[in-house]
Amino acid sequence: MSLISFQIGSTNQTLASGPPCAHRFTAIGDNTKMSKPFEIKRIPVHDQVRDHLQDMIRGGRFSPGTALPPERELAATLGVSRHSLRQALSSLEAVGMIETRHGSGVFLTERPSDAAVIRVSDMLFEGNRSLTDVVEARLGIEPFIASTAAERRTERDLASLHRAMHAHTADGETEDVFGFHEELVRMTKNPVLSGIMRSLTTGPRGITRLNEHDPETNPWWHLDHERIYAAIESGDGTEASRLMTDHILSILRLARAADTSETDQI
Repeated sequence: MSLISFQIGSTNQTLASGPPCAHRFTAIGDNTKMSKPFEIKRIPVHDQVRDHLQDMIRGGRFSPGTALPPERELAATLGVSRHSLRQALSSLEAVGMIETRHGSGVFLTERPSDAAVIRVSDMLFEGNRSLTDVVEARLGIEPFIASTAAERRTERDLASLHRAMHAHTADGETEDVFGFHEELVRMTKNPVLSGIMRSLTTGPRGITRLNEHDPETNPWWHLDHERIYAAIESGDGTEASRLMTDHILSILRLARAADTSETDQI
């Protein structure tokens, strides 16, 4: 049995892991000594948890493909709330370091995001990045993604994109707008683009925040998606790129309004 040790403030806590198995969270090396002890600081707890886990993953402390401990167990080990842990895990999943398998748990990916994706995620994690900054970055790459998807589409890709376009979130009422963009970049067959888009469309500066600012955007987003889908289905990369540019410009206007609103409230 190995022990995974975390230090929170002046308190040491340990997590016992069972015998090694194919789908079990394991650490590599001497698990009782951490080069960078986890300590509560004057920054959001979920950011501390994210950075701590990210350092351990990059340092090879966890085996690729294995499962992290159950959420309740890991939160207790770190001495943080489950809400803070979920926020941290969401950020790591956004950059492809971990993946959630419904009904199975959270797993370290077999092929963690490459260095380019990690550098993008590091910049996004900085507190001074605005929503406008992120959407402007999307404007620079998503028209290319739409054009490339049109060129590389397959019948299976189109079926998946169509399903994503009509998928809804867990509440059954709101279109899962992220799913459309996620499926679109998958159609490019480019893992670096996929990782960067995960960074740009999830987390505190992603689509969810735009929806919270103005829930009425959903109907026109869906219409935009339908037009983009039609262009991709017909193989018209130029038109798909133009439509995506218009779509992101509309999102950019909303992002600027959201940033202005938040600035006014400070």
